[in-house]
Amino acid sequence: MSLFSALALERCHFAGCRFRTTRTRFTPSRGIVLNGEWYCSASCFQAGVQAKSSLLLAEAVPDSPLKPHRVPLGLLLLSRGAIDLATLRRALEEQAASGDRIGEVLRAMGAVTEQQVTSALAAQWACPVFPLRDNPRAGQFVDLLPLALLQHYRALPVHFAHSTRVLHVAFAQVVSSTFLYAAQQMLSCTAQACIADESGIAKALEQARRDPDRVEYLVANMTSVAEMARVAVSYAQQLTATGARLLACEDRLWLRLTRKDVSSDFLFQFGTSIASTEEKPNFFEAAM
Repeated sequence: MSLFSALALERCHFAGCRFRTTRTRFTPSRGIVLNGEWYCSASCFQAGVQAKSSLLLAEAVPDSPLKPHRVPLGLLLLSRGAIDLATLRRALEEQAASGDRIGEVLRAMGAVTEQQVTSALAAQWACPVFPLRDNPRAGQFVDLLPLALLQHYRALPVHFAHSTRVLHVAFAQVVSSTFLYAAQQMLSCTAQACIADESGIAKALEQARRDPDRVEYLVANMTSVAEMARVAVSYAQQLTATGARLLACEDRLWLRLTRKDVSSDFLFQFGTSIASTEEKPNFFEAAM
């Protein structure tokens, strides 16, 4: 084995690196690692972010709508004896007029309880029910994922087992496979879905939103991946980040910058997405 191969760990991953810098186990820490690949300088990191962002957005797909083989929630509640046919018909008429979800309509009519709707949703998605009321500490895991994404998907991380790296994410309505996959990739874990009462999830997210120590970054009105890459590099330099993880969540890019044990989340928006449809959480907003 040559001395070079014994000492060298890797070259700068950017093929256009001017110096083709090599990092060894004896080299002082410098540069930044993006998705497991080392970039020696800010300019190389910017090129890497731009290339990966273009690829991620090109491959991004929206969440699939409710699959046809899933039994409609109203029919599930009917089959369980929670409602009768006349009640279901009235609820469907009200739903057609209001546009609300059938579970919300039935609850407003006083025909079912929230627990009955939650149980039926769990059956619809073939997921277990997570009893939020019996687990008051479930909200302690909310910092694992960006609050804006949790609000958008009506989801809450309710348990994380460090030994097995299994994350349980509770959804209030629709289970998002896209969001679960993004959580898996960002946290290097296995993400499993469950269903919980919507009121419990909403309460936990509201508490997180009011946390004055919670700081996240929402960068809106991005016009190109080149612009997004420049902004990402600027933040990385401000935070003196040594690690970065970049992935897509539908039409949004999620960047997590890390230095030692401290991480900061950034959501980059291209066009209409979270900011125009959801109440903004405690984000440091950088409108470009």
